Amino acid sequence: MSYTHMTNHKVKVTSRGVHVRTLALVFTMPGGDGVLFDAPLLMLTDRLAITPDIAPDSPTTLRINLALWSPVYLDETTVARFPVGFHDQATAVRVCRDFDADPTTSWHDPADVIQAWLTAWAAAAGSTLTDSSRSTDVAVEGGE
Repeated sequence: MSYTHMTNHKVKVTSRGVHVRTLALVFTMPGGDGVLFDAPLLMLTDRLAITPDIAPDSPTTLRINLALWSPVYLDETTVARFPVGFHDQATAVRVCRDFDADPTTSWHDPADVIQAWLTAWAAAAGSTLTDSSRSTDVAVEGGE
């Protein structure tokens, strides 16, 4: 049995005050209603996290998919989520850390630039990227 503890916020106390950051997602439900939802986070460092995929499932239900994870960056001024998800936590963590450590990237990069980085990252790792049924889902095969 596995256990995953997630929170939906990050708190940092500084000399300037207390900063509370969340990954607030806005969904349009199938019936047209809007829902603002603070995504659950699995914190990796003081500014890096991963979050499970969340999507509307019915007019009154959001589905949290623990089989699909996206890297997240949170600091005092920026909250950003990777535009693709990965089919396991370990890959999402590796991508999150490697992307953040790469001096040529930014969490403000547009999705096509991030996708190009991801393609190069997978090639360097000896992996291939495969799309699943949703355009934002990515599986990494092979490699480490």
